[in-house]
Amino acid sequence: MGTPGTSPLCRKMGNKLTILENRTWFNIEIKMWVDVSRPDRFKKIVRIEPGRSIRVKASTFNSDDQGSVEHALLLVCANGSWTGKYILPQDLFAWAAVFCDSNRHGQVILQTQVKDVLFEPVRKTQDAMFFINTPNGMWMPCGPKQSGAVQITMPVKDLLLRMLTESISD
Repeated sequence: MGTPGTSPLCRKMGNKLTILENRTWFNIEIKMWVDVSRPDRFKKIVRIEPGRSIRVKASTFNSDDQGSVEHALLLVCANGSWTGKYILPQDLFAWAAVFCDSNRHGQVILQTQVKDVLFEPVRKTQDAMFFINTPNGMWMPCGPKQSGAVQITMPVKDLLLRMLTESISD
């Protein structure tokens, strides 16, 4: 993650209130540490649904033995048992670097660092009902009128992973 203040996930918290806004398509769980704390002892967990925001008081990060803190380290997790979704970490890291930024009002914004077009294969795969078998044995989403299109449901666990792997490697 880097040293505090240098990583895009390290942000100085405001004196009174910081607003975290989720502009991604994923439910996000954020674990917050004071940089001097142990990794297994975080100060707070916040959960933000897509398009929602949450207010966090900076006093939340005051350390009992250190008083007021200068900065907090944010760890962003896109999957978890509370979300009901399963996102493979390697897919998340390959497709989106989730980071924090602040706007002109001092709010911290959660964003994705990649262009929207990179998420198109994910949306196509999640919404697809018709697939075509490629020469190398991979199934790719397609339109219902495309030659060789087959209507398939998604109970095959490996299907989504195989499609994502092919899309990422192209």
